[in-house]
Amino acid sequence: MIIDSHLHVWKLARGDYDWLTAELSPLYADHALTEILPLFDQHRVSKCILVQAAPSIAETQYLFKQAKLHSNHVVAVVGWIDFSSKHALKQLDELCLEPLLSGLRPMLQDISPDNWILQERFTPIFQALINKGLVFDALVKQQQLPVIYELACRFPKLKIVIDHCGKPDVAKTPNTQWQKDLAKLAQCPTVTIKLSGLSAQFSSGFDEKSALHYITEVFALFGADRVMWGSDWPVVKLASDYLSWLSFCQRCCQLLNLSLSQQTSLFYQTATDVYGLSVYPENKK
Repeated sequence: MIIDSHLHVWKLARGDYDWLTAELSPLYADHALTEILPLFDQHRVSKCILVQAAPSIAETQYLFKQAKLHSNHVVAVVGWIDFSSKHALKQLDELCLEPLLSGLRPMLQDISPDNWILQERFTPIFQALINKGLVFDALVKQQQLPVIYELACRFPKLKIVIDHCGKPDVAKTPNTQWQKDLAKLAQCPTVTIKLSGLSAQFSSGFDEKSALHYITEVFALFGADRVMWGSDWPVVKLASDYLSWLSFCQRCCQLLNLSLSQQTSLFYQTATDVYGLSVYPENKK
């Protein structure tokens, strides 16, 4: 069984996807779970986690609705609150009324300065995440990895998931700075990482050899029990497609000689443990 730990759905008419423009032609359309579920059934992808794609409470509520419509497949939602709002904790409490909420993701890659998230005024929010057992999904660019390391050191009990392998600058392969920064994060036991979004980093076409290099580094640093697989669908369409990315990651498992237990961690157990999923019998934490 496979859990897709990173999947998006959106409806353009909702109007809060500021980053999603017509120039991103493979993505600039409505994308619903009904589009992807036939592939789930064909390729042993049993469950998925919906992840926010717009900085609004309304979009998180939209994800909750989609999750309930497809409760056989959606086991959790990673949502959004306005960290800068004086009502942030109230927003979090209200979202927590929904059992499907498993984490939060501010869109840090789009926020300046790079260390914005380290403001002292956000401390109560992080303490609340810890107390509620929720995950902080870190959507960051490579240069922001040291910021997340500082965050992890400041809150050693906070569960942090690095999205998209930390978005390495693949034009610099081998990327020694990315490796050094990720190695420091790997020293923090509550930090895990997703094999997701890597293909979209290749603007001139997906380079499997280079991607294998980065995936090899991720496994070497974190170990299979702290790595989880995600598709980043539909963003994966920028350079690949759902099945090609899944198949490539499965081939990587063979090339890296991962044991059956390690593959189970990658495709199922890590996401289950980190996001606190009770996949059976109920779609609740």
